[in-house]
Amino acid sequence: MAKNLTKDYFKHETVFDKRVKGMLEADMPHAETAFEFTDALIADSQLAMIFAVCHPGNATQSQVCLALQVLCGFCVGRNCGHLFDRHVYILPLYNQLLLIDQSPMVALNRAFVVAKIWGPDKAIQEVEQLDLHNNSQYHSLLGYLYGEVNANVAISHYSMAVTLSKSRVEKQTLAREIKRLQDKL
Repeated sequence: MAKNLTKDYFKHETVFDKRVKGMLEADMPHAETAFEFTDALIADSQLAMIFAVCHPGNATQSQVCLALQVLCGFCVGRNCGHLFDRHVYILPLYNQLLLIDQSPMVALNRAFVVAKIWGPDKAIQEVEQLDLHNNSQYHSLLGYLYGEVNANVAISHYSMAVTLSKSRVEKQTLAREIKRLQDKL
C-alpha cells in the first residue's frame, strides 16, 4: 500500500509540474522585487519559532508535539494523506518520545500517526488500551477514528468529549463534528 501511495504521489507531482504549474505561473502577477532570505532573517524566524514552541504557557508534552508538527511537517488536517512517507518517519520519533515521556498526550498523538499509516482500526485498538475515559482528548480522538468506521460510536465519543471538555471552542468544534456525522446517517 505504501509503495502505491508513494508512486501516486510522485505521479501527481509530475503531472502538476509539467501541466499545471506553468499555467498558474503565467497567470500570476510577478512581484517587482524578490524577497531576500538573509541569514539574519532566517535566524530571527527560527528564534521566533523556538519561542512559540517553548512558551512556558504550553505544557511540556504539548511543546514536544508542537515541535514535531513544525519540524517534521506533521499534519492534522483531513487532506493530508499525501504525507504518508512523513508519517512513517514521525512514528519512530513518537516511539522514542514515549520512552522518555509516557504522557497521555504523547500516546494520543502517536495513535493519530498510527491511524495515518495503518488505518483507524489499528489506532482504535491502541487508543482503547490507554483507558483514559475521563480525558476529553481521548474521546475526541476515538470520535475522529470511528468517524469513518462507525458513525454512531463516533457520535457517542464526541458527545462524551463535549461533556468532559472545559473549552468552549473545543465544545463548538465537537458539536459541528457530531452534526456532520448525524447528517451522514
